[in-house]
Amino acid sequence: MFGYPSSVSRAVRHPAAWMGRLIGMLDRDWNRESLSHTQRRLTGVAALVMLILIVGIASYVIERSLLLL
Repeated sequence: MFGYPSSVSRAVRHPAAWMGRLIGMLDRDWNRESLSHTQRRLTGVAALVMLILIVGIASYVIERSLLLL
């Protein structure tokens, strides 16, 4: 009843899909078999920090813009 509007979903996709695409890209590019265990762990931590920052900044911008309405 109150789900994500299909017109919006077709136009820009759901934010969870954005995050999934980013995670997939980071995993493909940064989680290589040729890296050592330590390097893979560090790139995983960096990917997590990057994801949290991107989502946090986007959430903050959206929240602030809604407050101006």
